[in-house]
Amino acid sequence: MRLPLLGLRSIAAGALLASCGTLPDGRGWGQDATIAPGWERVRKAAVANLEDPVSWLPIASAAVLQIDDWDRRISDWARDETPIFGSTGHAEDASDTWRTITSDLWTVSVFAPPSGDSFGEWAWSRAKGATVEIVAKAASRGVTSVLKDVSNRTRPDGADDRSFPSGHMTEAFGSAVLGSSNLDNSDLPPGLVWPGKIALYGSSILTGWARVEAGKHFPSDVLFAAGATNFIVGFVHDAFLGLGASPEIVVSVLDDGWELGLRWNL
Repeated sequence: MRLPLLGLRSIAAGALLASCGTLPDGRGWGQDATIAPGWERVRKAAVANLEDPVSWLPIASAAVLQIDDWDRRISDWARDETPIFGSTGHAEDASDTWRTITSDLWTVSVFAPPSGDSFGEWAWSRAKGATVEIVAKAASRGVTSVLKDVSNRTRPDGADDRSFPSGHMTEAFGSAVLGSSNLDNSDLPPGLVWPGKIALYGSSILTGWARVEAGKHFPSDVLFAAGATNFIVGFVHDAFLGLGASPEIVVSVLDDGWELGLRWNL
């Protein structure tokens, strides 16, 4: 636990120092968040996240594991041997711990991107950006809950029929995806960004594997959750947060003359 916690403190300290100012396009992170992104932005967000290998590769891997019952074979081996956590009980506890660590890292990362120079502008933009990311995580949890109800897949340990997909992995991987994006959009030095991203994805992967060792999920449950979550949170983030929105010059004809201004495509 020491390395992620050390990374958490380091990122928190750096984020407080680097979160003032603006992004390279002159806008603040969260400043252009909107509830009406427009069809073109929605389309681009959907296509970009569908084409992202982190969305489709885990889902494809989950499908491959159904060949020759490899999914159950790996699950049985992990539950019997518990090679990382030593017992199913320790694995279940570890899945909660690593999920929490990933969530905490994401929470800190929300303060990393620059959101403006004045406190009022900084606070309002930060609140809008954080709201978009909270909604993105809620959307992924909602989809996971619906899929659990529909699939009725029995867990490896037989506890219930809510194995597919993994809720723990949905939560942890959503935190990792959003936290990594926040670090990429920050002014933090690479010496903090890369360790932070490794801690985010590393703790989310440990969350998923711990669920397999605990007998709560098959590997495909975890892999599908990672891919689907990457698409859902990435889509909501890209469509509604408005990063990279560029201004255009607008000329309006008025009754008594002309009006010149700037407009951002939200």
